[in-house]
Amino acid sequence: MTKIKLFAKAIGLARKHSQERYFKVLQSYVVSGSRWLDIGCGRQIVPDFAAALAEQQEMVARTALFIGVDTDPAITEHLLLKWPVAAIGQHLPFRDNSFDIVTANMVFERFETPQAVLEEVRRVLAPSGN
Repeated sequence: MTKIKLFAKAIGLARKHSQERYFKVLQSYVVSGSRWLDIGCGRQIVPDFAAALAEQQEMVARTALFIGVDTDPAITEHLLLKWPVAAIGQHLPFRDNSFDIVTANMVFERFETPQAVLEEVRRVLAPSGN
């Protein structure tokens, strides 16, 4: 074990990649029957090193609805999306209170008007949503 790993272990530092931590947290929010919107979904939920495709499939299978939005044509390559939607975060084509969970993994830094995106998220997120 390297000195860095020993030191990290000694002080209780978790040395996991942020995408692994994101997936673990996400699993606790995506519950049976969830209506989930993933903004800026790209080609997959998380990279393969963060969670195996089977783990990602299992999580999506728990949902009542899983929709991804992105402006990148690569959205059509997303293996877990049944309903890819070409849209941007500032103008989501969904009714108010449509989703129980809304995610935006590694995409907010690309928005020119993040406040407008947050307003749209608030609009489409159910009152009891996350």
